[in-house]
Amino acid sequence: MNKRLLVLGDSHAHIFKAGKFGIRFPEYDWSLCYVMGATLIGLQNENSKTKALEQYRDKLGEIAPDVALTLIGEVDIGYHVWFKNKANNEPVEKTIERILASYVSFWTEIKKYTSSIICVSTPLPTIPDHDQVGDVALSRKFVDASQLQRTEVTLLFNQRLKALVAQEAVQYLDLDLLSLGDDGLVIPDLLHPNRFDHHYFGRTYSNMLVEQLSRFL
Repeated sequence: MNKRLLVLGDSHAHIFKAGKFGIRFPEYDWSLCYVMGATLIGLQNENSKTKALEQYRDKLGEIAPDVALTLIGEVDIGYHVWFKNKANNEPVEKTIERILASYVSFWTEIKKYTSSIICVSTPLPTIPDHDQVGDVALSRKFVDASQLQRTEVTLLFNQRLKALVAQEAVQYLDLDLLSLGDDGLVIPDLLHPNRFDHHYFGRTYSNMLVEQLSRFL
C-alpha cells in the first residue's frame, strides 16, 4: 500500500501539481492543499481572510497523511515583515521571531496527524526593485527595500528556520544555495518568463524539488 503524502502551503506550493512528483515517487499518493495568500502569521488569526488553518485541518483529517510537506512563508517575509517595519517601526528580526513561532505552532497542529514533516525553504524574492507590474507587485509597492535587502532577509529567515527544525524533529529541504546567484539574487533560471508572475518558473523549480526530495522520500 502506498504511503499518503500531503503538501500544505501558500500559492508557491501549487508547483506540486506537476505530474513529475508522482512519477518520480510512485510509492506515495500525493495530495495538495495550497491557499492563495496564506501566511504563517495569519494561521494564528481566527479572523484570517484566507481561513488557511481551517482548510489545512480539514485536509489533514481527510487524508490522514503518513508524510506532510510544508511550503509557506513567502508572503510573511515578502510583505508582512516590511509592513510591520514601516507601519509600526517593528525590527525585522522581531517580526521574524514571531513568524517562526507561528511555524512551530503549525507543525504542532500537523503532528496531531503525522510525525513525519518535511519543511521546504521559503522561495527567494523575484520582484525587482521598484517593480509595479502585476497584482502582487502592486500590492507590495510600499515596500522600499531593495531586492538584495529582501533576499538577505529571506536568507536570514531560512537560516533561522533551518536551526529550528532540529529542535522540532522536522526535516528541512534547503534550496537556498541552489537558488542564489553570484550577484546575491535569485538565479535567472528560476524567474518566471511571465514578468507578471512572482512565482518561480515551474520547470526549473519542480526539477530542483524532485532532485532534492530524493534525499527524504
